[in-house]
Amino acid sequence: MYIKNVAANIWDIRSTDPDPAAEFLVDTNAWYFTTYTRASILAVGQPKKYQTQQYSRFIKRALDAGSILHRCDLSLAELSHAIEECERRIFIEFIAKRDVPMKEYRHCEDEERKQVVSEIESAWGQITEMSRCLGLSIQGPTTESALSDLKSCPIDGYDVLLLQAMKQGKLTSIITDDSDFATVPGIEVFTCNPDLIQLAGKQGHLREN
Repeated sequence: MYIKNVAANIWDIRSTDPDPAAEFLVDTNAWYFTTYTRASILAVGQPKKYQTQQYSRFIKRALDAGSILHRCDLSLAELSHAIEECERRIFIEFIAKRDVPMKEYRHCEDEERKQVVSEIESAWGQITEMSRCLGLSIQGPTTESALSDLKSCPIDGYDVLLLQAMKQGKLTSIITDDSDFATVPGIEVFTCNPDLIQLAGKQGHLREN
C-alpha cells in the first residue's frame, strides 16, 4: 500500500448493503473482474480471489436492489488493453512457452487475435447490459479540470478522466479496487481492497450502513 492519506469515504462492499436509490460509476478494474471470463486464471498472475468474487457479487446485489450502475465508455480502451495483455500471458504460459512481444502477438497470431476480440466483445456486451453510459464531454474546461485534479490528487490519466465523468454526471460513488481514488476528497469509494480498508479504518474514513 503506497498511499499515505485517505481523503474519500471508504465502504467495504463485503458488509455494505447497496442503497436502492444509489447510483455508482463502476471502474474498469471492477468490470474486468466481473465480466472477463478468464480473469481468474491465477497461473499468469491474475487477480486475487477476493477481486474476482466480491466485485461481481456486489454488482449483482446492487442491481437486484435497484441501484443504477454507470459506465464511462472510455473504459473500453483500458478494458481492451487489460484483456489483450492477459490473453497474451496465457498464450505465452500455456502455448508458446516463450516470450511473445505484444506487437508480434497482435499481428502474427491470427487465431489468438480472434480470441482477444471475442473476449472484449463478450465483456463489453455484459457491461452495456448492466449499466448506463455516463457521458463525458472532453473540451477545454474538462481538460483544465483534469490537470487541476492531477496536481491535487495522485491519480493516473485514466482515473482523472473517470473523475471528470463523475463530476459532469453529478455522481459521487464509485466501485473500484484502485486505492488511488481514495485520495480524492468528496467521493464515496466502494471497495474490498483489504489494504485500503485497513488504512481507512485507521484514519477514520471507513463508513458503515
